[in-house]
Amino acid sequence: WSEIGKWGTIGKANKMYPDPTASAITGLKRVAGGLLATTETGVFFITENDRGDGFRSSSISMTSGCVAPSSIATLRNGVTVWLGPDGFYGFDGQQVAFLFGLHRRFAERFNRARMHKAAAMFDPTSGEYRCWVSYENSERNNLCFVFDGVNWRVRDDVSATASCVTADHRRLPLVVGRYGGLDGVWVLDHAGTPATGLFRTPWIRSSDRSQERSSVRTVWLWCRELSGQTLAAHRINVTARADYRAETASSKTVTPFPEVADGYGVNPSIYGVE
Repeated sequence: WSEIGKWGTIGKANKMYPDPTASAITGLKRVAGGLLATTETGVFFITENDRGDGFRSSSISMTSGCVAPSSIATLRNGVTVWLGPDGFYGFDGQQVAFLFGLHRRFAERFNRARMHKAAAMFDPTSGEYRCWVSYENSERNNLCFVFDGVNWRVRDDVSATASCVTADHRRLPLVVGRYGGLDGVWVLDHAGTPATGLFRTPWIRSSDRSQERSSVRTVWLWCRELSGQTLAAHRINVTARADYRAETASSKTVTPFPEVADGYGVNPSIYGVE
């Protein structure tokens, strides 16, 4: 860990093995009062020591570890949930409880070889914990287990390899995975018109030559069209600035077709189309 008050300064002795057996850490999660650390067989609570110059670890459980680092999430009521080797567990700040007792039959059919790839998040809009797990012989996290704090349910509409919630006022639940046979980044439980995407690059020249003046002759964009077709309504606006100034030097609107004009081009490749 870093020296207290000196972030990034790590002393030679600033190391800790929460598990006395030195088992590999499988998860870390900040919780009220400290840091929760897990191995595949144990749960440990890390807090500041009495002197205030380091940390100490205490064992909470030696039978209810975590198998997937990305399966840990905290509910609104403060309970932290994760995927263990035989189902889901929760920590309320005092003790660890098994939350999957009525659904052990599902845990018996988890793909053991891929359990460590499970992905979870807490959706603040629905107030639910959602964890995608590889079920039976699936090579994807094809089944999502949803926990509202009391009851469990499942959903199988999305196969997710990663998930998160946007850190802004919208708090949108995002997943990376497959939906409707297409791979991409998806917003869960929302519908409406497509949003406008913005991609902003740094200075085009490399960092060691960015101070030198030059002209960019052609910029190629490789667009991945997941709908499987090129629509005339699709447009890409390209704006360029020069000499470190905020004013726009040039601006062009291009269409996703194999056309090149005035130094602006779009790669015509369309994903999933022969």
